[in-house]
Amino acid sequence: MRRYGVESALLILIGFCLAAAEDLFFRTQPVDTTVNEGETAVLRCKVSNLSSVHYLQWVKDGVAINHPNRTRNINRLRNICDVREPTRYSVVGDFAHGEFNLEIVHTIASEDEDSYRCIVFDDFGPVLFSSEVELTVRTQSAASYPVCLPTTVRDAYVAGDVLHTECLFRNAEPLPELSWSRNNRRVSAGELIYPLLPDKKRDWVLTAEDDGAVITCQATGPAISDSQACVIGPLVVYYAPTVTVMPEIVDVSVHDSAIFTCSVVANPKPDAYFWQTNRNPIDLSTGRYSLSANGENLTISQLTIFDDGFIITCIVENVIGQTSASAVLYILEAPAGPSTQRNVTVTETPEREDSEPSTTSAPAGTART
Repeated sequence: MRRYGVESALLILIGFCLAAAEDLFFRTQPVDTTVNEGETAVLRCKVSNLSSVHYLQWVKDGVAINHPNRTRNINRLRNICDVREPTRYSVVGDFAHGEFNLEIVHTIASEDEDSYRCIVFDDFGPVLFSSEVELTVRTQSAASYPVCLPTTVRDAYVAGDVLHTECLFRNAEPLPELSWSRNNRRVSAGELIYPLLPDKKRDWVLTAEDDGAVITCQATGPAISDSQACVIGPLVVYYAPTVTVMPEIVDVSVHDSAIFTCSVVANPKPDAYFWQTNRNPIDLSTGRYSLSANGENLTISQLTIFDDGFIITCIVENVIGQTSASAVLYILEAPAGPSTQRNVTVTETPEREDSEPSTTSAPAGTART
């Protein structure tokens, strides 16, 4: 009786396992894929109804090329297929939802072109096979290299962003040396991606000076022409304004006028100009202050002795941030004598984008462009 019960339980367990295996199916299977040598190849595999007893392996020409990938575990592929650079292979995707894509970066025709498939296992063996697909890696002549990555850049970056670049070369003997330059000025050579290939990578921390910049990778060696190069860019880099207040003051005496110019370098162009005197917004209604059409120039008329020492500030903002600069206004008490120009003190005070402009409450002293 006990034996019958054990056999029944075992049959039920086997039936449950078989039913679970039957419920497995591929939501996405790999397909034949063709890439140019040096590009990234992605073979997709997504399985539904995986459980904790299942794991997945990719095989290349019938030989496993990765450690078993449990539904919540990922391991770097191991080099058991004479892959010269096994770190070029990895499994990526949403493992918790059964997605295990094979990614091969910097493809090499002689090593990566082959047949591939993904297989689902449980503790007893394979339970689900994908279709076997072919990866074709198109070779190109040495004249087609170097290849710069990324091949396309974003519409705009922001100062402080990091741009990751790579430069690849294939099919030359001996392989050339690769070097980087920015706007035709040589920079540090960058870092080798693999010990046995000339490919190099470099990270660029972008600044305002990189707006309009072109990054070039130059290949040099006895097997190629001196003119072989690839470029990334030109780049568009947004940055907060740099501001300078320039005084244009001649014979600044009582009853005279003073003109200040707010000189700005920014990308994109400023959204608005704010003018202050002694940290108070200018009041255009008094008739003493006037602005040019674009707001860059401030004229103060009918100066009095009480204007002496006034701090004139221009605040400029764009979508990236806000910056201000100031000058000090001096009044000459003695109007007679030769024309005199007093020195002014110019300071620049960058402010964070999230800081509150001190002039937003006073539209009368604001000029928007």
